[in-house]
Amino acid sequence: MKQVTHIISVGGGKGTILDGLKQHLIHKAVLLINNNNAECLGVANELENALNGFADVKRENLEDKNIFEIALKLVDIIKKERASKSEVLLNVSSSSGDIGIACYLASLTTDTKIYTTVTNEKNGDLLRIQEILPFPKKEIPKEQVCILEFLNEKEVESLDELIIRIKPKIKKNTTLFNNERARICHHIKSLKNNGLIETEKVGKTLKIEINSIGELYLKGKK
Repeated sequence: MKQVTHIISVGGGKGTILDGLKQHLIHKAVLLINNNNAECLGVANELENALNGFADVKRENLEDKNIFEIALKLVDIIKKERASKSEVLLNVSSSSGDIGIACYLASLTTDTKIYTTVTNEKNGDLLRIQEILPFPKKEIPKEQVCILEFLNEKEVESLDELIIRIKPKIKKNTTLFNNERARICHHIKSLKNNGLIETEKVGKTLKIEINSIGELYLKGKK
């Protein structure tokens, strides 16, 4: 039987979290917590007690991290669990705003199912489990993914530097180099339009660097 890991954003109240877990198989729970939040720690303790004997429980402290740092951390967790042959689900039933957004970003870049619970406002009864479907996202061409990989290793100070790193055998001031320059310019413009890189004109050169979204997209694709 395939193992199932639930990555759970721990907010206030364990009831909605457990309602969602009861509708799925679970073998392991990764609790996303803030060690500086007493309420969060209390709920985490209650969840550990409730899951005792049913699932292994691990905690991941996310205090003092921004949305993109959390999303990157989540991608690491997802990939680690998948490497151990586990199916991964994201439970955001009691998520705080920042962690909820980070969970959604991580789900998009790794194609991970993310769900929440919908309850009756009057009596708190569970109405349904709601899967949060991703919006259709445009796939980045392989050549542009390659450029992101180069930029992720080191920022470049000019377009020519990037071309030389990608095609080191091409000599500058040749027709072949100029053709390659036009091709890379097209890809850089597309990557910037898609919000994956930042560019800055410095004198006559163009400084190019990957941004947080680009890093997250690239990490999710590897």
